[in-house]
Order: sequence, then C-alpha cells, then structure tokens
Amino acid sequence: MTVPRFVVMAIKDRHEMTAALLRQLTDADQFFLFDNGSRVPFPGAASRPTATIHQMWNEGLDAASAAAGGAAHDVAVLNNDLDVGPGFLTGLSRGLRSDDRNWLAFPDWQGLCATDGEVRAISGREGNHLSGWAMLLRGEAGLRFDERFEWWYGDDDLQRQIETAGQRLVAVGGLRCVHLESGWSTSASPVLQAKAEADQVRFEKKWDNRS
Repeated sequence: MTVPRFVVMAIKDRHEMTAALLRQLTDADQFFLFDNGSRVPFPGAASRPTATIHQMWNEGLDAASAAAGGAAHDVAVLNNDLDVGPGFLTGLSRGLRSDDRNWLAFPDWQGLCATDGEVRAISGREGNHLSGWAMLLRGEAGLRFDERFEWWYGDDDLQRQIETAGQRLVAVGGLRCVHLESGWSTSASPVLQAKAEADQVRFEKKWDNRS
C-alpha cells in the first residue's frame, strides 16, 4: 500500500547536518519543519523558539493529518542529526504497512532482525525499545505525544500507548540510520538534564501499576 509520506523535524542549529539529511530524504512527499530558536533561523522552517519538542512534533502530526485530508498517511518524526541511506522512508513505510496492526516502524537499531527488510514486532516487556530519534507513525491511527513531557520520555510514552492499545511497533532490518550526535544535547546542558530527570518522574507516575 502506497500512501503519502510526511516528515516532521524540529531544528535547533546544526544547519549543515539538517540540510544534508533533507537532501537524503528524496522519498518524502512533504516536510513540516520547526525552528526551536537557532542562532540563525533555518530557511523555510516555522519559528517555534519556546515550544517543547513534543509540542512541535504534535503540531507536525496535526499538519500532516490535515494535508492527508483524512486518508491513510505515514509521518516520519526524525531528529535533525541523522545520516540515512537511500530509500530510508520507503523501507520504513513498507514495514509499517505490511500489517494493519503496525502503528509505528523504526530502523532496527538493536540488531533484532536477521535479514535486510525483515519486519519484527518488538515488546517493551522484553526490554526492546523503539528508536526515539527516527520513527514512522501510521498517521490515521491518531497517535500524539504527551506534552507533559518537556524533553525526554515522549517516545517511551508513545510505545506504552501503542502496546496498551494492543497494537504493534516493528523494527525494520537493513535500513541505514546513523544517529550522529546521540545524547549530546542533553549531556551538554544541565537545564536539559534536569528536565529529563523530571520527565522520568512524570513517566513513572503516569504508568505506575499499569499493564
């Protein structure tokens, strides 16, 4: 099944890296870009200097839904510090659409798939986790990030939402996706570290005693 593919991306500096990634995403139909207070605004991005990451991602998901007009669509939520291979979104979309139960697909960063193109459902109960820096959502499922999380745990929460709904997250094998500056923003900022710690408390409180 071929559906429109949208990309949602929040940007703060790292413009050369961002531009390189956008050039790699030749299989995207439309981009929704949000600049989160770069020293120099990124060309063509909507200015959101005070928004949280999850607010920007949700705004992009809403925009993609409006653009799709109620039809099926895929939405990639990506960090701007990635290096991906040809056909990255096409591969994710193929994995996502291989089963109606799949609500989210991501590149196999944990090495769970034995072959290129394999689609494998994961389970948080088994300690498996989606890649929070690169994920493709089934747009018509209506998933949204919990905006109570200011910096981290939005992806953990999304995984819990999907699993609690009885739907699936799937890893797709053989897709190149390198996270170039993994964790750097947080480790370099005491402010973001504090927000991450507060988000952990919020996450544990929200999901305490839930299945």
